Amino acid sequence: MPAPVPPTDRDAAVTRYLQLRPLIKARLAEAMPADLREEFATVTPHQVRALLALPRAGLSMRQVAAALGVTGATASVLADRLEGQDLARREHDGEDRRVVRLVPTDRGWSLAGRVAAAERETARLLFDRLSDPQVAAWLDVLETLAAADVLEGAR
Repeated sequence: MPAPVPPTDRDAAVTRYLQLRPLIKARLAEAMPADLREEFATVTPHQVRALLALPRAGLSMRQVAAALGVTGATASVLADRLEGQDLARREHDGEDRRVVRLVPTDRGWSLAGRVAAAERETARLLFDRLSDPQVAAWLDVLETLAAADVLEGAR
């Protein structure tokens, strides 16, 4: 494995990040239980993200779009695909029939719960490889990136 990149060499840091990202992604995928990996043969990461965003009572299509940061049309296509796989269903809101809610089916709710548990365990296993200061530094970096528009200068 190459030596750590000096903090002032940003080009080398970008290169190393791009080298490490697929390795970490592969390690995360390997850590998923076999039954979930099989299920992901037909369920896309975007669909899983949608399922993880859905509470048991569901969300309006507008709320689904907002939660995923997509357009209403994209949320509608995603809902079609989730319905086609029996992971969610559309229901009219009991208080306003004009509002359509996307509600997870039992299968979708179960899958979301299993994914959330597997992601939690995978993160725990990753953190077990790090010292407490490394975990704190990693979370600090993530908090910084989450709080800022990191692509602001690229536009």
